[in-house]
Amino acid sequence: MTSTTHPTGPGQGGPPPVKLAFTTPEGRRRSTPARFGPEARRDRLEPPLIRNCILDDKAERCVQVRLAAPGAADPATRTLLENETGTALHLHRAFAGTGCESLFPQVVGYELDTAEPFLLYAPPRGKRVALTQVIPTSEQQDFTRALLRALFLLDEQGLVPRGISPETVLWNDRELQLWGLDAVDRAGRQRTPWGVPPYASPEQRLGEGAVDSRDAVWSAAQLLYRLVTGRAGPAEGPPADLGEHRV
Repeated sequence: MTSTTHPTGPGQGGPPPVKLAFTTPEGRRRSTPARFGPEARRDRLEPPLIRNCILDDKAERCVQVRLAAPGAADPATRTLLENETGTALHLHRAFAGTGCESLFPQVVGYELDTAEPFLLYAPPRGKRVALTQVIPTSEQQDFTRALLRALFLLDEQGLVPRGISPETVLWNDRELQLWGLDAVDRAGRQRTPWGVPPYASPEQRLGEGAVDSRDAVWSAAQLLYRLVTGRAGPAEGPPADLGEHRV
């Protein structure tokens, strides 16, 4: 459901910097002038907004995901952003300095106790695979290995990425980055309806049963089928020609 489409960055001659205060992943408070680019919906079906920004104290580029006041007034919407922030911090603490952190969005900071809460990420690495019709044969094994490694690491943490799709997986010909942290949930929790066919399993779309790591396996298999064949698979089961394709 979530797209990683990012708007253009701050340009010269735009609005003056504004003061931005937030907490870093290490728990320190940081306050800096910040300049923002144009804003857009992160996903056309969801309230969060997204825009690029520059933190002027270190000339640091990042991406801000935020809720405007009307969206933040809805408890369910605010909870989604809080859960996304919690997941981003969990992954930072689990993988920072391990060499695995680049598989996931890197959190820069967050501010949740405000009328318009927000989360800051480092710029995405790679482009959405939605922009790729078919991944080259020479890259298929590396892509598959990186995707499965990300799923394995999340599974070790008891986390299930429900939002795997061509919109949330980035690839730069060598490295993969898995976005869509708003769709990550704890294994064993009651499912809630999430995702779109064919990338979300039927049970996940209907919100039936408990969150299961097999939800992510379904999504990964559908994504790989799309990137190998150039077409989406069926929404309710495996493609009839699945056995003809190997990566």
